[in-house]
Amino acid sequence: MSFAADQSILSIMIMIMIGYFLAYRKLLDEKAISLITTIVINISLPMMMLNTILNNFTKQKLIADSGGLIVPFLTIGSCFIIGKLFAKIAKVKTDRRGLFVSMFFNSNTIFMGLPINLELFGEKSVPYVLLYYIANTAFFWTLGVYEITKDGNKKTFKFFSVDFVRKIFSPPLIGFLVGMVLVLLNIKLPSFIMDTSKNLGNLTTPLSMFFIGASIYLVNLKSVKFNQFT
Repeated sequence: MSFAADQSILSIMIMIMIGYFLAYRKLLDEKAISLITTIVINISLPMMMLNTILNNFTKQKLIADSGGLIVPFLTIGSCFIIGKLFAKIAKVKTDRRGLFVSMFFNSNTIFMGLPINLELFGEKSVPYVLLYYIANTAFFWTLGVYEITKDGNKKTFKFFSVDFVRKIFSPPLIGFLVGMVLVLLNIKLPSFIMDTSKNLGNLTTPLSMFFIGASIYLVNLKSVKFNQFT
């Protein structure tokens, strides 16, 4: 690992420790963490998506990179199959199998993944993260939700319902799609809008790391119980 990557990891750890310390001093409670999540998901992440795409893509590059979706779809699909096989081999209970399998192929690609990749690898990593995000979102709100709702004989999630569409088109994905449309149409936004989106997008990494640190502190380890899958 390069020296720059080592520095980035240290930067991430420091921000996480700050979040932990703020929670320790009662400056960040569960309500504050909920507010951080709301800001990141609904404001800073969509703005980061928009600004990053407009600054790093051209119409030709965007079309050329779209073929990269094959890799994340194949890898996530493979993890889904592995999860199903392992659940049978390990004899996981039926009412836990859906969540167990989902852990194999779903990930928090944006809230944690994108800020960490930006810190470690810079903006050159963003196109690959976004491609993975599209595949991950598609899998989660189809196979993932379907598998989870089977646990406990819950009512099966209705695909292509209003709620399904609303969940698919989350604010970060909308920001991503708007950015793609603008690039494909060769539309450039005024500089004050680009500056605003950049400044708001810059909030994503520190707020996400504060969230992680505070969440670690607020976990009640005494309530954590380990048991077998069967």
